[in-house]
Amino acid sequence: MSREILKVENLHFHYSDMPVLRDVSFSLQEGDFLGIIGENGTGKSTLMKLILNLLPGYMGAIEIFGENRKHLKDTDLIGYVSQKANSFNSDFPATVEEIVSAHLCPRSMLFGKKRTDLQERVEEALCAVGMQDAKKRLIGHLSGGQQQRVFIAAALVSRPKLLLLDEPTVGVDARSTETITKLIRTLNEQGMTILMTNHDTHSLETLANKLLILSENGTAQMKLLR
Repeated sequence: MSREILKVENLHFHYSDMPVLRDVSFSLQEGDFLGIIGENGTGKSTLMKLILNLLPGYMGAIEIFGENRKHLKDTDLIGYVSQKANSFNSDFPATVEEIVSAHLCPRSMLFGKKRTDLQERVEEALCAVGMQDAKKRLIGHLSGGQQQRVFIAAALVSRPKLLLLDEPTVGVDARSTETITKLIRTLNEQGMTILMTNHDTHSLETLANKLLILSENGTAQMKLLR
């Protein structure tokens, strides 16, 4: 029987006096791929931030790996690529290797992991996204699609069990979109549990096995795709 990775029950959230999410409930098993769709302003990014414990003041329950999200200590188990990754300052003077290394949780350093072990994690993550040959290049010298693959590698470097992707193909060309889509499909086929928003609903439906449809009134409807 598959392990339950994420459980959201009766989730309510609002900004000031404006309700965004109302009574949202769903659950994910290990290996699920949940696509999240809805018009602008229906709370797609907000839902991800709540799961990541980045926003306070919600009502309801969020459990990850059977633990209350607020009390989850092993945050290495969650990877995240935000929309802001697409607007990264390309003049930032860091190499690909440095960008990915910076996402290793400091806790990893505290538990006696050797430098060679951490380097192996960086190499592993870059190989997973096909960017190992660019590790010494400055991030600003890469194309938008290549940069996005590096940010996905940064999310993978802690070896997460749950990966959240907020419109990972926004702002990249068609060829890069295809490459990133194939990469995400492969990660899921290898057992990674994924939540992903995307403006391209059709593309998302070809990847996901579950679809969460957010409406303007803040409610959500789950649709099983396969």
